[in-house]
Amino acid sequence: MVCSGPVKHRFFTEDLSASPVVLADREAHHALHVLRLRAGDRVELFDGRGLRALGVISRAGRSEVEVAIDRLDGPLPRPGPAIGVAFSPPKGKRLEWLLEKLTELGVAGVRPLVCERSDVTVRADRQTHQRWQAICIGAVRQSGQCRLPAIEPSTALADLPAAAGAGLLADADDDARPLAEVLAGCPSGPVEILIGPAGGWTSGEREMAREKGYRPARLGHTTLRTETAAIAVVAAVLACWDRADDDGLPHPTCLP
Repeated sequence: MVCSGPVKHRFFTEDLSASPVVLADREAHHALHVLRLRAGDRVELFDGRGLRALGVISRAGRSEVEVAIDRLDGPLPRPGPAIGVAFSPPKGKRLEWLLEKLTELGVAGVRPLVCERSDVTVRADRQTHQRWQAICIGAVRQSGQCRLPAIEPSTALADLPAAAGAGLLADADDDARPLAEVLAGCPSGPVEILIGPAGGWTSGEREMAREKGYRPARLGHTTLRTETAAIAVVAAVLACWDRADDDGLPHPTCLP
């Protein structure tokens, strides 16, 4: 279930507990100076945790917007399984593109992963987190969702917790089983995906991931960039899950 409806413009706010809601900073600027909204315009708000509100702009100031809420829904359930993606960050703007697309697909969480062959280190500071959060907010707004992905701290593979649900290790190695076969044996529930660096996993990392409950899975027979692999695996998981729901099966499967 997603936040869809006749209201065209959507905005993020952390608190929907009281009316009116005050939009400030980036959201107010977008409403006032990009969309040029005014008092009387109807809008939709979301808090990133599953709540949605419909309302009308009651005041449009120079740097703030007040919204009077007339309907509050939620918390709305997450559509599909809760998918977490831990990835070795790609270079440059490809990292921001990856965050945007993973959010559009509705993942529950993202985490930078430090691998032996990683060539990008993510700075663990407030500015980086705010930048990532802004990218995710924009993607949630555009894709009609109500939930933001959790942005987890950068973690070395050795320190990564064991897979809590279905664990997938995206791997181009010939010994890895096709993704469809791996998914067919996965239980229902959360899905956690590991995406390695451009140089691939080392043999030690593969063994470490297996010990943590991650199953090697191959997607096709071509070598993919980190961001391509992440998007492809998440999309495949969602497609398989949708088919499982249609067939009334207790777990995802893409097999006939």
